[in-house]
Amino acid sequence: MLRRWLLGLLILPLCLGYWIPGLAFGPRAAEDADFDIPGGHFYKQANGQGGAGDTGYSIISDPAAPLWHEFQRLGGVDSLGYPASRRLTWNGFVSQVMQKEVLQWQPDLGQVYFVNVFDELSRSGKDDWLLSARQVPRPFDNAPDAGQSWDNVVQRHVAFLDQDANIKARYLSDRNWLDQYGLPQSYGDFGHLFVVRAQRAVFQHWKVDMPWAKAGEVTIANGGDIAKEAGILPAEALVPELPPGVQPQRSAKPNVIFITIDSLSAKHVGVYGNTRIKTPTLDGLAQRGVRFDREINSFSQTNPSMASMFTSVYPATHGVNVQGLDILSGSLPTLASIVANNGYDTAGIYASRSLDAELSGLQRGFKTYQPAYIPDPGQTDIWRLFHGRADLTTDAALSWLKQQPRDPFFLWVHYEDPHYPYTPPSPFDTMYDRCDTCADGGYGTVDRIFAGAQLSERDSAHLVALYNGEVSYTDRELGRLLDGVRNLGNVDNTMWIVTADEGQSLGDNGLWFHPDISYETVVRAPLIISYPAAVPQGGVVGSLTRSVDIMPTILETIGVSAPQESEGKSLWPLIREQETGNTRVGFVQGLFDKSITVDTAEWKLIRNNTTGELRLFNLKSDPNELNNLARSNPQKAAELEQQAKEWMTSHRIRY
Repeated sequence: MLRRWLLGLLILPLCLGYWIPGLAFGPRAAEDADFDIPGGHFYKQANGQGGAGDTGYSIISDPAAPLWHEFQRLGGVDSLGYPASRRLTWNGFVSQVMQKEVLQWQPDLGQVYFVNVFDELSRSGKDDWLLSARQVPRPFDNAPDAGQSWDNVVQRHVAFLDQDANIKARYLSDRNWLDQYGLPQSYGDFGHLFVVRAQRAVFQHWKVDMPWAKAGEVTIANGGDIAKEAGILPAEALVPELPPGVQPQRSAKPNVIFITIDSLSAKHVGVYGNTRIKTPTLDGLAQRGVRFDREINSFSQTNPSMASMFTSVYPATHGVNVQGLDILSGSLPTLASIVANNGYDTAGIYASRSLDAELSGLQRGFKTYQPAYIPDPGQTDIWRLFHGRADLTTDAALSWLKQQPRDPFFLWVHYEDPHYPYTPPSPFDTMYDRCDTCADGGYGTVDRIFAGAQLSERDSAHLVALYNGEVSYTDRELGRLLDGVRNLGNVDNTMWIVTADEGQSLGDNGLWFHPDISYETVVRAPLIISYPAAVPQGGVVGSLTRSVDIMPTILETIGVSAPQESEGKSLWPLIREQETGNTRVGFVQGLFDKSITVDTAEWKLIRNNTTGELRLFNLKSDPNELNNLARSNPQKAAELEQQAKEWMTSHRIRY
């Protein structure tokens, strides 16, 4: 029996009868969210849409396996959660994933077993993934169990619970804890939380407040959910299905996938003229759509910039100027709220903690608003406690898409990786340079630069190479998302918009990173729109465009008028070559309005609102902004300064 246990299966008791609190299953859905079908029952609750729509998962009894009968015998939803997959064959046995457990029919014994999911994850080589992505410790060596009685084995493993009294109390509070969770396998202290890994569940005791838990709370991540997330199950089994007799319906409106990449400078993308960097996904999207060469953001930090994209107004209007302190006003309609009100299923997947609802206010209109960041052990700065990782961001987006969102859908995905620190995974860490003695791209180097340290030419080149590695890594993961959408079908009726919240200065103009920088390396972003049904392939728009133009463009595409408050204009006249764009003017606000920047088709003026200093550049003859022409061309400087002052006055900015 010990061998069977450690191999991953355990015979079930007649009834488990306990529900695990603290999980994001939500309240029990309305009665019409599940119903009888021939041979079993159909559940929509775990379809990723909160029970809305037509899709879900059926659980039936048939000659191959009486899973519906066993599901009821074992306590049904209250004990096992809702079905979270189709029926599948796993390790040679008919199986089905529930939210809390994975059921496996054993015909030789005539009953269902629970799969010890975390043992299966170890056998599938997922321990490193569990540790890095979900802070789940590796299992301890079970060699001491050999030759021991079953009681001694249980006693040794249960002793692991003594490491954390809160987890122990929660673990043992269920009467059938051994059948519910299996044996504890290991434990680990990650600083911000303590974790106990069992064979079918992971217990997490949080030491700090998190968006999903308070300090001192114990939460449980269960086997069925983790098995799905880890990718050890056939992908086709996880796609929600339609009930018998229901045919799928397609919308005439396009799906919209809006990609924002943190700190991605246009000059570090292949299709924008960088022949060294490898960005095949972005290059391919541009070849299949339109590339905008002079896209200007409204601010040089994430939250103010993203708020402008989602409202089509400048920070002076939407009120988000200080990241993490200013929250988007609820009085302004957002892109997500407008498309949701026009029949779109909506999801926001983001990898930057600053975009949390309580720090940004951007959640309005999203039916699903989900962080994809993970804790960064050892960090104490509030903005460094978490970091995004492109593979996990793509995983989260694909997971939502595989749940068959209702057509049409609007999906926003925000990747964080090109933002400092520059620590790309292998092989991207050495893709463009290998230097074991150079300054690394970690926070230590970042802090030295912020403190005024001057890097050597070799160290600077290595940091640029690491940044480029982050860009190529993100491009690869964006490609994986594109492939996933392609595999799901309906690609021709999907509009892709890819841009950045800001760029990145890597020693350009003597400056590093992006906060409060108004040069082109930071405020100019890539912008690519691909929509095979309407956008010509390989197009290039060379005139000035603004991030506030993105929302009106998307709304025109789906046949909805932009709000009266919008300060942007649709890009469709430029795409159709009905407008030259030469009259469009962009404004970039500085932190606390210490500066204002005016961008036109040819010229750029940066005004220091504290000292009155002017910096004027002709971007056609001086794209790197090295020659200040404010003194040699005072007429143009005065013209643009007057334009800046009029704009600030209209937006109630004091100068």
